[in-house]
Amino acid sequence: MTRNHISRRTALGVIAGAVTAPSLARAQQATEVRAIIQYGVSYLPLMMIEEEKLLGAVLAEQGDARIELKLQRVSGSNAVNEGLLAGTADMGVMGMPSLLIIAEKTRGGVKGLAGTSSFPMVLNTVVDRIKTLKDFSPEDRIALPATTSPQNIVLRMAAEKLLGDAKKFDASVVALPHPMRWRRCCPERRSPRISPMLHLPSSRPTTSACIGY
Repeated sequence: MTRNHISRRTALGVIAGAVTAPSLARAQQATEVRAIIQYGVSYLPLMMIEEEKLLGAVLAEQGDARIELKLQRVSGSNAVNEGLLAGTADMGVMGMPSLLIIAEKTRGGVKGLAGTSSFPMVLNTVVDRIKTLKDFSPEDRIALPATTSPQNIVLRMAAEKLLGDAKKFDASVVALPHPMRWRRCCPERRSPRISPMLHLPSSRPTTSACIGY
């Protein structure tokens, strides 16, 4: 079996053609394509395209008008879908459940384009007594970005496999934005990269665990 080698320039060329299509259809003199992302390292590829102006560079090499990627940051896939439905963005990055929801709402008007990253999901906790899913009590809370998120689906799959009940943690799940989940779980470990707007008045964890990339 042979492996097809795709160069960085070729990959960016494909992105340039696919990403700019909605903007060019909307306005012949478009100067940017608007994309909605959430918070986290999984969105790094798009951040690099915006920061280094790679999209415009590839288009210029192809002899096309220079169009740059403009990112909008929101918390939660629901906000991504709302932006797409409101027309404030040309594309959005979300999990598969949210893509299926908006595809149904728009009767196929919104379609999946490509994957942006692949990361393992990790269940983090600061509670010493919690070693496995069996150690969670009804009082514990697990932070997720949304109840329809891939994280919650994976949690349900794990609960069914290990505990025999897919809905075991449904009452324990709380929906929180990506940065807020870590801050609620580990408020004493504050990162300087997290906005001070997310400051918590209490130094005690308000969730027992969080699932992230």
